[in-house]
Amino acid sequence: EEEEEEGDSGVSVDSFFPKAKNFHVYSDEDGTWAFSGAQEDKLKNTHKFYIIQLLQHNSKPKQVHVWTRWGRAGKDGQCKLLSEKTLASCKTVFQKKYKEKTKNKWSDRHDFVSHKGSYCPTDDNNKEGEGGNDKVEEVIEKIVENKRDAFVPVLEEDTDGDVFSSKFGGTPWLAKGEEYPKCNDCGVPMQCFVQLNFAKRPRGYKGKNKKGMLQFFHCTANDCCESFDAFDTSCKLVRFVQPTKFVHNIPQPEFANPIKMNLITSWRKKQDVPGWADFSDLGISLSDLNNDQEAMVDEKVDEIRVCGDKLGGWPIWVQDSEFPSCPHCSKAMTYLMQIESNQGVDYMWGDCGAAYLYQCDDHMDTVCMLWQCS
Repeated sequence: EEEEEEGDSGVSVDSFFPKAKNFHVYSDEDGTWAFSGAQEDKLKNTHKFYIIQLLQHNSKPKQVHVWTRWGRAGKDGQCKLLSEKTLASCKTVFQKKYKEKTKNKWSDRHDFVSHKGSYCPTDDNNKEGEGGNDKVEEVIEKIVENKRDAFVPVLEEDTDGDVFSSKFGGTPWLAKGEEYPKCNDCGVPMQCFVQLNFAKRPRGYKGKNKKGMLQFFHCTANDCCESFDAFDTSCKLVRFVQPTKFVHNIPQPEFANPIKMNLITSWRKKQDVPGWADFSDLGISLSDLNNDQEAMVDEKVDEIRVCGDKLGGWPIWVQDSEFPSCPHCSKAMTYLMQIESNQGVDYMWGDCGAAYLYQCDDHMDTVCMLWQCS
């Protein structure tokens, strides 16, 4: 049976194909059988390419191949020639390879949908898909422009350390003659949830705190002892102190439900990006994206943002973004730290919520805490 012969598609044969001058890119009523794709990660600064072409000999139409080449952008990369006996089998191989690399069917290429970790079209035959992908990449680029350093605590579990250590739970530093902080609602001593000694701050931390200690105490004796207000002190105490070298050996109270002690031994620095709740304040708009493109942005943000307990970075809001105003200057306070449910502190903030610690840049001893839950 004679192979179907079509004219030149107008798309150049990849110059790395050994006999490029003797072949052309196959084209029929379904279009040109060629794909040039890219896979880019702006945060990791990586850019890869992938080329697939169905090639037919200029004078011997039965001689057909599927040619592939791939690698890092700007490099020659690797290549492979997939020879088949018939045009039909070449088309099958081409379509299989296309779906493998793009997660799209060849027949649906004009309604191309980008997928994380897959290649997106860069050639003129797929302008519809490329345009949609450009919009997504533009939004992701704006998000990445606002990246910040986040520091994730490295823990030695069930270890307290000394009273000057940064820690979750355990024995806090207290001033000479100071009584253990008590809940103003029920009168029971409050547990030290977090103590951060900024004299031992993470390397590379760019916050204003070069010394001093942030302490956060919270009542766990009664379920009714809770408050959403950032500055309410009925059942919590948040303070920024300058610890002296004097060690006040006050006995640790016997708590009914003591939280686990976790000593912070070091910090892992990661790059963090904002989430949806902060987009509006940053001038990032999603109004030009459809639902699929919004899902792509959401997927990318979830892939690169830093979750869990962290110092700095961007808070992951359970609800809307929330920055309390300093009671002294009325300026929005700076977010310092996020405390997730049941991580460094084995405590559940409502229904899988999170707590956030803040500090005023102009009044450094003014700190507060609020929490959100779904």
